[in-house]
Amino acid sequence: MASLKSRTKRASGIRKQNIIFYCISEGTRTEPDYIQNISKIYTNIKFYMVQKSHHDPKNLLNKMKSFMRETPCQENDKFIIFLDRDEWLVDDIKRIWQWKQQDTSHRMVIFSNPCFELWLLRHYISGVGATTKDICHSQLVQQNSNLSGKSIPIDTFNREDCQTACKFSKRYSSSCWENVGFTNGHVLIDILEEGLNKLSSSAS
Repeated sequence: MASLKSRTKRASGIRKQNIIFYCISEGTRTEPDYIQNISKIYTNIKFYMVQKSHHDPKNLLNKMKSFMRETPCQENDKFIIFLDRDEWLVDDIKRIWQWKQQDTSHRMVIFSNPCFELWLLRHYISGVGATTKDICHSQLVQQNSNLSGKSIPIDTFNREDCQTACKFSKRYSSSCWENVGFTNGHVLIDILEEGLNKLSSSAS
C-alpha cells in the first residue's frame, strides 16, 4: 500500500485505469495489516490507508470527510471506514452508518461487534460463542498462534481463507450491527471476488 503522499500524486490523474479503495480504521495495526494481506490476494484493486492513527468514531468520520473533499473519486472507487463496537457511543456509530447511506455506491462501513478479531476468526471457524473481545482473541490465537499480538504477518490469509470467512459471516452474523456477533467483512470480500472473477474471465 502506498503512503498518503504517493496516493495524492496518483489521484491527480496518473492512475486512470486503477480502482482505488481508500480505507481508514479505528485500529492502528490490525486493520491496516489485514488490508495489506488482502491487497496481495486481490491485486485488481489498489488499497490506500488514509491514516493509521487511533480515533474515536466521531473523529474517524471527520477525517474521512476531510479526505474525501480533496480526493478525486472515479466511478468504482470506494471510501471505507473500519470500525469496532467497543465502548463507543451508539449515536456516534449511527452517524457513520448514516454517512454510508448517503452514497452507497462509493461508501462502505466494515463493522464488527464486539471487535475486528471476530471477522479474523471467521477465516478459520464460525466464531459462534465468541461474544467478547477476550474470547475472540483467545479463539483466534488457538487457530493461528502468529496472531497473538496486534499485528498480522503478511501472507497470513489466502483467498480460500477469505471465502471461508464470507461463508461463516453470511451464515452466523447477527442481522443488526448493534448485536454481538455482527461482522460484515464479507461485503468487502464479495466485491473483491467479483472483480477478480471478471478479470479472470476477460483474460481467458
